[in-house]
Amino acid sequence: HFSEWAVFANNATATGTLGSGVSVAANTETTINYGGFDLVVHTTTASTVTLSSYASVVTTMPSGYSALGFSAQAGFTLAIDGGGALIKAELTTPPLTTSAAALITGSVSAGCLQYDVDARAYNKIDIDTYTAGTKTIKVQLPKAGTYLFAAVSANAQIPTFYNKARATASTSVSLSFPGGFVLDVSTSSANTVTVNRASVSAHTDPSGKHNLGAYFSINQGTTQSVTATLKFTYSAGMSSSVASSLRFAYWDSGTSAWVFPSTGGSVDTSTRVVSQTTTHFSEWAVFGDGDDGMQESNVALNPASPSKCYAVDYDHTVGVMNCELTKVDGGANLRMYLLKGTSCPDANNFQMKTDLVTDNGQSRTICVTGDTTPEVGDGRYMIAVFAEGLSGAGSQTRFSLEVSNDFVCNASPARVAWSAAVAVVVLAASYIMA
Repeated sequence: HFSEWAVFANNATATGTLGSGVSVAANTETTINYGGFDLVVHTTTASTVTLSSYASVVTTMPSGYSALGFSAQAGFTLAIDGGGALIKAELTTPPLTTSAAALITGSVSAGCLQYDVDARAYNKIDIDTYTAGTKTIKVQLPKAGTYLFAAVSANAQIPTFYNKARATASTSVSLSFPGGFVLDVSTSSANTVTVNRASVSAHTDPSGKHNLGAYFSINQGTTQSVTATLKFTYSAGMSSSVASSLRFAYWDSGTSAWVFPSTGGSVDTSTRVVSQTTTHFSEWAVFGDGDDGMQESNVALNPASPSKCYAVDYDHTVGVMNCELTKVDGGANLRMYLLKGTSCPDANNFQMKTDLVTDNGQSRTICVTGDTTPEVGDGRYMIAVFAEGLSGAGSQTRFSLEVSNDFVCNASPARVAWSAAVAVVVLAASYIMA
């Protein structure tokens, strides 16, 4: 017969030790007590749940967030081994230290940040409650990972991973994303917004412009009126002449063209921020003028993203193309590969490569000429940088990359002006986001 039906999980209790696995049965809501605080877990298959201390904050928290601590840790790392889906992971923390609890007062609230150890990025998680009497925080952990806790100032931006839906309303919220993108947004009523970042677009760049490898697809849960400001912080290595020309444009599917809004755009070269107001979402990107070629500074490679791939659309009949890779810092070695076409090169598919770059400050150059394979000429060149020997989770090695049209190899000071048709750089590696 039909009526109201419900599914209830079984209940169980267990005693846990931080850093050690606890076995939980399938479809059983298990309360694991860690000697003063609890984790309630429900998985669809029998699993081993491990909750470990995360000792200290190693990556500076976003502006407006101050780390909260407990007596023995700054946060926790949740690991689940079993292959099933996580239905629930409700953590009630141990008491905050007295000094940490004192930070939560007036307009400052308790918060939780999901931390991507490899990308060194944060994503704000809404907490259930903060109990002042016990100085404890209750929060639903959405997945396995590392979680830190913070005192959050009123009106602080909300750090967000890409591909994460965020709630919006008639009151504007400010969402900050890894890699320097910020979206200030309000919608006519309760809604959600999701931002995806890509390094390349299916659409050809506008004539006379080069891209910055910064394409953003912005979507609402339900289409409705919106007021927003897009902001992007560009690389410090960019020349002032190119920086002053930067503008946002959106793809108009009706006309199959990139459109630069006639109003609402600006660039602040003192803060390196290009901005654009808008009342609609679609695919947006940052483009600029200039003849300085491509420069990327302090790009980080890590175990989750051990390589980066770039595309340069080249349009020259004079000179050579120099691609200079410089190791900034880190423990891994670097190598650069080049391939003409549309596929990212690697150790098994390339036409030119450098020797290993082993020392901080050391540079290696690929010079494409009329006598190399491939030859210099019109077309797309794919350039990939790989890190070899990353030491483990949380490790990173940074590099800078410059691509230029020169008269001779080895980056001669006598430069040939880049044509306006050059598409500067496309970062073809995906951005994280959990």
